[in-house]
Amino acid sequence: MTLYYSPRDVPEHPVEPLSWTVREFQLLYNRLGSGGPHRALGRWRWDHHRFH
Repeated sequence: MTLYYSPRDVPEHPVEPLSWTVREFQLLYNRLGSGGPHRALGRWRWDHHRFH
């Protein structure tokens, strides 16, 4: 999920709640405007039992 990608500010507005099961978290990097593949800077398995 991209949290934010825009050259402009986005006005504050209500958003419907989301939910999904997380099994893994990745930190990705891509040069702005490159259109190339994303490079994984880190990858972590999500142990949901640790966060309940």
